[in-house]
Amino acid sequence: MTVVGGWVAVLIFLAVFVYGRGMTPVERPRYDITLVQEIRDSSETALPLLDIMIAGDFNADCTYVSRKEERKEISLFTDKRFEWLIGADLDTTVGDSDCSYDRFVVAGRNLKSAILPGTVGVYNFHKKHNLTAEEAKEVSDHYPIELSLQGREHTQVTEGKRVGLGLGFTESNQVDKDDIQKLYTSREDLEDIGFTVRRYKEENRNELYVVTKTCKNRLEVLLDLYSFRIANSRKSFENLITKEQLAMVEQFLISDYSDILKPPPHVNGLTTKVDDNFTVEIRCRISETKCELDIKRLIF
Repeated sequence: MTVVGGWVAVLIFLAVFVYGRGMTPVERPRYDITLVQEIRDSSETALPLLDIMIAGDFNADCTYVSRKEERKEISLFTDKRFEWLIGADLDTTVGDSDCSYDRFVVAGRNLKSAILPGTVGVYNFHKKHNLTAEEAKEVSDHYPIELSLQGREHTQVTEGKRVGLGLGFTESNQVDKDDIQKLYTSREDLEDIGFTVRRYKEENRNELYVVTKTCKNRLEVLLDLYSFRIANSRKSFENLITKEQLAMVEQFLISDYSDILKPPPHVNGLTTKVDDNFTVEIRCRISETKCELDIKRLIF
């Protein structure tokens, strides 16, 4: 089970794991499944939680529970509080049989709404890793079942924080000091094409110039960077971002293997949704006479 997009502690639910005894008589699994519901109802009194997940080997298919008429006799199937997430059409067995023994059964509005659509399924390691039938049986006679949960954002953790996932370029070539200062004196040229220009005085009395813009997609990033270079009529900004940098940015952004386009990693307590926008930032320091170009896609 994978938990993404939130802190596990924020999504509180009771998990009950079951194991069906396959060598017992046919009637036994039906009794065991009904007993699971009784355990669930008893636990609600001891631990008042409406959100409950029951998972494991129910033996809830094939010769044990084969017909719809038999399911009608089992309260865990008929009770509207419970939702069976693994259907009878999915095979959870490694052998020649085609049986859906392993299931997720969930109850509770919060838990049901936290299940990410399209993530419930059976992990067929036999096909996934190109195993022979003998090799697969050595691993297990059942396939694991899986799902993903989306927890709520932990506001105490996320307050005042943004996690950036992106790409940064640093150009160490020398840049003319006058060209850097023109970022501010000619800032109207940049503001006309949507850039924001700020000048800061740092503790060491160094001047830091920051030019930023939010772009809607990869193409807009490239077009805006080209526009930046020619924004000043005297072409003062062409040296601040080199052609080599632009070529590197273009190759990186159009690559399908770019890390900036991949799903974000999970960060405990933080939502990990990828913003559709890209942030372009150009930072220039007078004392270092160089500019840094950063392109980020933010997680928030």
